[in-house]
Amino acid sequence: MIKKILGGVSFIIGTVLIIFFHVNITGNVVSDTAGSLSGIFGLVLIVGGITLIVESSSLEGRLGHNEKEVIKNAFRNWDGKLNSDRRRILERFGIETEKTHKGRVAFYIPGAHGKVYASEKPKDHRAKLNFATELARYVEMNYR
Repeated sequence: MIKKILGGVSFIIGTVLIIFFHVNITGNVVSDTAGSLSGIFGLVLIVGGITLIVESSSLEGRLGHNEKEVIKNAFRNWDGKLNSDRRRILERFGIETEKTHKGRVAFYIPGAHGKVYASEKPKDHRAKLNFATELARYVEMNYR
């Protein structure tokens, strides 16, 4: 929210600089230089303001660090079974599951692009950690 406000203020100041401080006195080198600098500075403020507004709106809905850790901790020891704690976390983020014909479990958010697949029985601890990280990243990119 602060980025949007800062972006809006920057946009307004840049617009004011371009419109009101454009000095056009012929024959005066100092005023031409000042007018050019205020125009360039105004454009920089406008572009920076638009960037802040667009960036902050595209990041809305993303997960915070604590929420990602909740997902990672719940699935860090994935053994192929969905216990009540894991189901509660999946419901909280709107994640659904389905079993594939190869014995894998697919995690997905309805309406989102892609799925995250986990084997029913991961072979080692590293595979479990990789799955937990991949699931947290998927939720972060698709969470609304």
